[in-house]
Amino acid sequence: IHALARRAGRSCVIRCSSSGGKKPPAFPHSQKGRHQIMRGGSLFDVAGSPVIQSVASDFRPKRIILLRHGESMGNVDDSAYVTTPDWRVELTERGQQQASDAGIALRDMIGDTGQAFFYHSPYKRTTQTLERICEHLDDKQIIAIREEPRISELQFGNFQNVEEVLKCKEERHKFGRFYYRFKSGESGLDVYSRVSSFITTLVRDCHQYSAAGHDLSRMNVVIITHGLALRLYLMRWFQFSVEVFDASSNPDNCQLITMKKHAGKNGHKWYELDPSDRESLSLPECCGVPQNVHLHKLARGATYDEPSF
Repeated sequence: IHALARRAGRSCVIRCSSSGGKKPPAFPHSQKGRHQIMRGGSLFDVAGSPVIQSVASDFRPKRIILLRHGESMGNVDDSAYVTTPDWRVELTERGQQQASDAGIALRDMIGDTGQAFFYHSPYKRTTQTLERICEHLDDKQIIAIREEPRISELQFGNFQNVEEVLKCKEERHKFGRFYYRFKSGESGLDVYSRVSSFITTLVRDCHQYSAAGHDLSRMNVVIITHGLALRLYLMRWFQFSVEVFDASSNPDNCQLITMKKHAGKNGHKWYELDPSDRESLSLPECCGVPQNVHLHKLARGATYDEPSF
C-alpha cells in the first residue's frame, strides 16, 4: 500500500493540494505549499504556516463507489479460517482476475479525466483487490489511498472452528443478521456503529479535499470493503430499516455498487443508488434514495449531475 501511495505521489496520512501534474516528494520531506496537514480543524503546510482555503460551492464528490473484495480463499473453503487469521486470508486466482476486471470497469466509468481517492479495509483480500484495481488507473487519477479499519469485516472471533461458525450462521439466520452477536465477535449493530463513524470522517475529508483545491465535480470516492460492511454502509446512508437490511443480499465479488450525485431545482443535492445495483442487493425501490429526500419531497424536478468528461 505504501508503494501505491508513492505511485499516487501522496502520503496516506496527509492532505494534499493540487500538484500541477508533478509528483510531490514523500512526507516528511518539506516543500512549502505542497504538503498540508490538519491541526485543530485548519489546514497548515509542513512549515507550520496557515493555508488559505478556497470556499467550494459543493464538497460532494461525483460518485461514491463501493465494492466487495474479490473471491477469497475463505469464500471457497471455510477451513481457511482454521489456521489463517481472517484478516490475512488472500484472494484466489479467480479473485485476482475479478479485481483486475473491476479496475478496468472503474477506469471506464470515471473516464480519462476522472480522479479517485480510495479507502480500503486493512484485510489482505481487500488490499490485494486495491492493488489490482490501481494497476488500471493512471498515476494522476489516484489522489490518495487510506487504510480504514472501521470498514473491516465483521469479527467472528479469532481462529475459527468451522463447525461452530456454520452453526452460528444458521442460528443467526433465525435470530436476525443485524442483532446477532458471534461468540467473542461482533454483531451487525457493532459494524453499523463503526461504519457510521467512518461516514462522518468521509464527509470531513471531502470538505478538506475541496478546501485544498481539488475539483470534486470530477472526483470519485472508492470504498473497498466486505459484503456485510458494504450493506451496513448503505443502511446507514439511505436510512432503511433493520428488517430491510436482514432481507438484503451481499453483492458479487468486485461488483461496483454506485451512488451517483443528484440535484433538485431547489438546490438540494443527494446520492441515489444505481437501480440495477439496488436490485442485485435485494433492496426495495424506496431504499435507493435517502429517506429524508422522500420525507421532504426533494426529488421533484431532480436532475443527474452529468459527466464532465
